Amino acid sequence: MNAKDSLLIAQLSQVTIEFLAVLNRERRQNTLSRDFLDPLFARAGYNQKNSLINQGTIIGHAYLTIVWLWEQQSSHFTEAIPNFPLDNPVAPWPNLSDTVIYWERHISQPSHRYFHSWLRHVRNALSHGRVSFDPTNDDLLVFADAINKSSDPHTIIQLSPAQLGLIANLVIKECEQRTDNDG
Repeated sequence: MNAKDSLLIAQLSQVTIEFLAVLNRERRQNTLSRDFLDPLFARAGYNQKNSLINQGTIIGHAYLTIVWLWEQQSSHFTEAIPNFPLDNPVAPWPNLSDTVIYWERHISQPSHRYFHSWLRHVRNALSHGRVSFDPTNDDLLVFADAINKSSDPHTIIQLSPAQLGLIANLVIKECEQRTDNDG
């Protein structure tokens, strides 16, 4: 699979989430749409009290864009993503320094708090299934990166699903620009 094909799969995931968001809005705000959509949800056995976009949807999208896309475009992935300090005001993402609970604890030479390192920690947590809900606030996701076979994480990052979705979409955008520039 080449870079354009792998990027297309991430873009399709992004469009699917955007489509689900449109469906959510329509079924909540438009009576005519609800009359059409409710029977479809009922046939699918979907609990209509739930949102179509939830933490699991966002985690899946983040896995696809941050883990899988990184693997598929390994030689160009980090080149496509700008590497600013987490608190840089001109970075193409919001300040991420406040998402770090602790950073590379017990590591003799911790890396600088730059986006590539931050993204690597989130990627590792996603790829090794070390994502959980914050026990005090289930609207936040906790990403725990640890050395292999260790139960004690060295880095903990906490994000809202909306922040995670934003980062995943920014990764796609940067990869799109790289792919467009490569021709």
